[in-house]
Amino acid sequence: MFFIVMNYEEEEWGRDSWGHVAVWAVTHLVMGIPVFAVAAIFSVGVVYKQIHDRYGFDEAYAAHVATNTSLVIGLAAISITLSVIG
Repeated sequence: MFFIVMNYEEEEWGRDSWGHVAVWAVTHLVMGIPVFAVAAIFSVGVVYKQIHDRYGFDEAYAAHVATNTSLVIGLAAISITLSVIG
């Protein structure tokens, strides 16, 4: 699970300041995430920053991993369902 390692690095660097949160969101464009999704990613980054500031690194990291794990499992379930149906 490559994204678990990346989540650690993102949390370690990307929650130090509000500017880093914005840069973190924009770097998702480089990874091929569509432009319309960057607003949602920035919003989630703001939530992770709040978690980081209030509860610390470990909780923000856990939230980030849980979000990405849910996305991967959800997209896999949708893909499997659509392939069975269609």
